[in-house]
Amino acid sequence: MWLPLQLYGVQAFRDSLEEKIFLSRYLYQKLSEIPNVVTGRPPQLTVITFYCDVGTDEENEIFNTNLLTEILNDGSFYLTSIRIQGKLCLRVCPIHNRSHKDSIDRFLMILQEKIGKLAAQNNHIN
Repeated sequence: MWLPLQLYGVQAFRDSLEEKIFLSRYLYQKLSEIPNVVTGRPPQLTVITFYCDVGTDEENEIFNTNLLTEILNDGSFYLTSIRIQGKLCLRVCPIHNRSHKDSIDRFLMILQEKIGKLAAQNNHIN
């Protein structure tokens, strides 16, 4: 940590953190606009949770597990899952130094593509 601080200064770290907080809020807002996507609480820092509501708890569990697998198999983005009040949620944290608005927009595009693919395969989400 000492060397990057010496090379780039404190302001570079502040700017980066500010950008990542902006990206988290932006992602949260965009996720909340996607039909059938349920977002968790607004991010305080950089972690956003969400899931697709496609019907029963069991259907949601299967759908979101498959969605996570599809996104991970795509290889462009990495996200994890977490249980919140018994529901399987997907968790994304755009804090990587190469995460910028264009990568968030690309993630949203891939997410919607995967949701559409799974919905068509399983007759979910009208």
